Amino acid sequence: MSLLSLVQNIFGGKEEVLSPEYKYIEYSAIIDEETCPACRAADGMRTQKPSELPPAPNPQCTSSDMCRCFHVKIGKNERD
Repeated sequence: MSLLSLVQNIFGGKEEVLSPEYKYIEYSAIIDEETCPACRAADGMRTQKPSELPPAPNPQCTSSDMCRCFHVKIGKNERD
């Protein structure tokens, strides 16, 4: 199993439609000196359609530390 498949299994994969208990899904990068330009640019992107986000881990990541990005599902009851 690839790292991408493992992470998608843990975090729910690429759903086509977000479950009703969530407002949106957000791309989150760990921002530090190792963050690559592709991950930095995607950080904070939000959508209700998960397929519109870059995958996490991001296959375009050029960091020497490997991609450390992930998707965060934001619940309906959470504040922005």
